[in-house]
Amino acid sequence: MKINGLKLDNSDFFGKTTEFLVMEANKKTDFKTKQEIGTVLTVLSFDNYETYKINLLGKKITELKDLKKGSVVEFDDLEARVYLINGKVVVSCKAKDYFVSFEKKSDDLFMAINEEYEN
Repeated sequence: MKINGLKLDNSDFFGKTTEFLVMEANKKTDFKTKQEIGTVLTVLSFDNYETYKINLLGKKITELKDLKKGSVVEFDDLEARVYLINGKVVVSCKAKDYFVSFEKKSDDLFMAINEEYEN
């Protein structure tokens, strides 16, 4: 029996929050053709302070005009799958789309945390 990957319980895996801080955006290229096929976002979870690499297939980095380092984003259909590759556990995360949360900016969130710390 061949298992192609197990879908993780996403509500537990990513934590309770749906917002993430964008730390980095890079091109995702096809392994064989080297053509750009999407974008990989490195994000920080506000819930558990873990970083994740989220694949956005079909979204080229040049198309992500509203996305900057420090943006607060949410994802549509965010999922994680676990694979066993050459004896190592690999977690792959992907989403269909993202949107920038305009209600909050990363600077505002860090200011709120700083104010709580000072009080």
